[in-house]
Amino acid sequence: MNEEGIKRLRLYNKAGHLIGNHSHSHPNFLNTGLAHYREDFLQAHQLLKQFDNFIPYFRYPYLRERETLKKREGMRKVLRENEYRNAYITLNNYDWYIEDLFQKAVREGKNINLLRFSKMYVDVLMQSINYYDDLAVKHLGRSPKHVLLLHKTDMSALFIGDLVQKLRREGWEIISMEEAYQDPIAQYAVKKPLKYNPRRIGEIALDRGQKKGSGIIPWKSPTLIKDSSKRSCYFQIISERPVPYSTLSRKLRPQRSAPGLYWCCAPPDFFHPGKPGWA
Repeated sequence: MNEEGIKRLRLYNKAGHLIGNHSHSHPNFLNTGLAHYREDFLQAHQLLKQFDNFIPYFRYPYLRERETLKKREGMRKVLRENEYRNAYITLNNYDWYIEDLFQKAVREGKNINLLRFSKMYVDVLMQSINYYDDLAVKHLGRSPKHVLLLHKTDMSALFIGDLVQKLRREGWEIISMEEAYQDPIAQYAVKKPLKYNPRRIGEIALDRGQKKGSGIIPWKSPTLIKDSSKRSCYFQIISERPVPYSTLSRKLRPQRSAPGLYWCCAPPDFFHPGKPGWA
């Protein structure tokens, strides 16, 4: 968290966005001792307390909460001592890898068909959302209130509106963070430490005996996204006639209430001064 990051957080705070703790230097808990991890967490805490919209929620870097019982319980104790809650997610995806494809094309000087890239972005995220929701229904018998992970990327800034439209057309409702974390799965505690955390729905699936397919969508790994984009749409996405972003702007329409979904973060380029974000 450097000075540039603090300046950006001031803009978020001024615009009314909630600000949580994601650590100071984004350490990987698998190769970081508990003491150092704790100090990194507290360093971020001290910097974040200055913001009016700061809330005591901690998102583990890389979503890795523990691989040993000692580290897991040690960090849970740190969170309790500082009155924090675990800002878990239920819906994971590879939006960061789609961003890598996009930035690679930009660096290579290729023109980009944003309409087709938008379709790829929305399709991949919707497959992820539906996959985890189906997994939840299988093991819980219901669709819980979800938390969708989004990284602050150009792709999110450009296409979050298209994703919202698609979600609402399929019956989803955008809800607040407070409502999302009121779901009973917020109290779920996995039985044993996990080296690579499969997120909250994956934890439940593992605990209930599912051996495969409880982690991130197995059929949408970065390699498969890259291969499929090359075969089916990559050379259509990279076009000789780029589509300006203005053609993607659409007015959102109210939709019926349905399974709830909360955006756990939003891209800075999408923020407008004085306008609350998706939370």
